[in-house]
Amino acid sequence: MAEPSITECPMGAVVQIGAWPGTMDHVAAVLHRLAGTAPPPAGRTAGPILGLAPGRWLLVDDDRGWPHRLAAAFADGQACVTDLSAASVALRLAGPGIPALMRSHIAFDLHERAFPVGSCAQTHIHHMAVTLRRRGVESFDLLVDRSFAGSWLAWLAH
Repeated sequence: MAEPSITECPMGAVVQIGAWPGTMDHVAAVLHRLAGTAPPPAGRTAGPILGLAPGRWLLVDDDRGWPHRLAAAFADGQACVTDLSAASVALRLAGPGIPALMRSHIAFDLHERAFPVGSCAQTHIHHMAVTLRRRGVESFDLLVDRSFAGSWLAWLAH
């Protein structure tokens, strides 16, 4: 049986995109054109894009050019683009026991029927903010603030 693993995942870019009222269709069309996939609804993922809320997405990808491309694409002010790359660390938790560990510290239903592969959510674990993405039945990515990465790793090892 495989052991659970916790690894830091290298990331090139983490960019939050927020559409202003009345611009969501335009912003979604631009994101679709640039990323090659339609932006997902809140709570779902599509390719590198996580749907955080209506009109608010997070793009997480290895390509470091995203912040510049998105800022240029929305230079007309149709969306707010915030580069969070330097502020974030991605941790991948995978293997047996990981779903149970996550369920014991998250205040919403992580059962596969309620939070299937491809789901995402923003929440808190042990008083620390996290963006959670379900990659597989026993695999989650946690996007955490870089300043809390050491605390996260200590908490996970405990």
